[in-house]
Amino acid sequence: MLRDGEPVDGFAKPRARRVMDPYVAADVAGALGAFAGQNLGFDDFRSLGKVAAGGTGPGDRMKSAWFIGHANEMTTAVTMFRTEPGNPQLLPMQGVGGPKSERGTVFPPRIWSAYAKATLSGPE
Repeated sequence: MLRDGEPVDGFAKPRARRVMDPYVAADVAGALGAFAGQNLGFDDFRSLGKVAAGGTGPGDRMKSAWFIGHANEMTTAVTMFRTEPGNPQLLPMQGVGGPKSERGTVFPPRIWSAYAKATLSGPE
């Protein structure tokens, strides 16, 4: 990190170190990959190659929707929130996407999948 063109103390890149047993990491990656496959749909999941992780969830009473995915060395998060102009409170995501939509959590995995496909395929 630079400030006025000079390095700032305490922000050096940390030394790489192993923090998890490789077998545990493989188990976690497999579980999250299976979860990502359920959220992305089989065709999208398969077309991305190796998707090591992906997740979404309703942990905040459906006031946000998110998906974090990792594929081929690229990790990206997509988050969505619903607010009303002038009101700082988050509103529930139910109904986002039309009256038949129970919740808005279907969109972040779709957005992430489209982004990952475009990014991983390179310039056209």
